[in-house]
Amino acid sequence: MADEESARRAEKAWRLWSQALEAHNTAKEAEDFQAVGVRLREALISLVEEVREANWTRDVEPEPKAGDFDGWLEAFTGTVLTGSENARLRKHIRSTGKTTWQLVNWLTHYKNAS
Repeated sequence: MADEESARRAEKAWRLWSQALEAHNTAKEAEDFQAVGVRLREALISLVEEVREANWTRDVEPEPKAGDFDGWLEAFTGTVLTGSENARLRKHIRSTGKTTWQLVNWLTHYKNAS
């Protein structure tokens, strides 16, 4: 679970993540697990929205569409983690974010989830 400071930075995203965790702990059928994927997807989209509103992010031009998690991930890491000294960190965050997004979308649509 997030510490208080982290939770304040992305309050809605953490709340949705917590709800997904609770839903996972009580899930029994495939549809229940798919619903966990939907909640996690909503948490990631909310994280993007909250980061967009943060004062530490720079304006992104052109702006990706609101639901384009991968596009926002690229934009944020490219504007916040600038310079060659941050290349490994940018690559790691982009890779982790992309695979997380893929996993959440897979779970959302996986009819045999258990």
